[in-house]
Amino acid sequence: MLEDKPMSDHQTRTYAMVSTYPPTQCGIATFAAALSGGLYEYGDDVGIVRVGADGEAPAKIVIAELNDRDQLEMIDAMDALNRADVVIVQHEYGIYDGPDGESIVEVLEGIERPTIVVPTRCWSTRRRTNGPCSKPSFARPTPSW
Repeated sequence: MLEDKPMSDHQTRTYAMVSTYPPTQCGIATFAAALSGGLYEYGDDVGIVRVGADGEAPAKIVIAELNDRDQLEMIDAMDALNRADVVIVQHEYGIYDGPDGESIVEVLEGIERPTIVVPTRCWSTRRRTNGPCSKPSFARPTPSW
């Protein structure tokens, strides 16, 4: 049980997170910054494989960039992910290429570490997006929740 373990017994881990990241301005980037900051404060090491950068200068925490159109960049990103103890993948429609962001599947298949996928939204219909953290355009009407 976690309650039985004092914080001094914490085993330091390395995390790699696939996500947008500041200075990109969107909720996913904000969440990634908060989560990575919390893990770092707890004593863990965190690196970001950043998506949707659009030429913005990376922060020091960024260990790789992921651009689905650049195969070498994808290989570098997968190598960086496989150096971590745990991988966290943020999923939001519009931050990965392909219909419904399906290009992330190839990356997921290349990860050989325990992986946590954080789906931000799940849609019951396929949709098209306008780009990272942008307002999507729907192929069908949005589901009513």
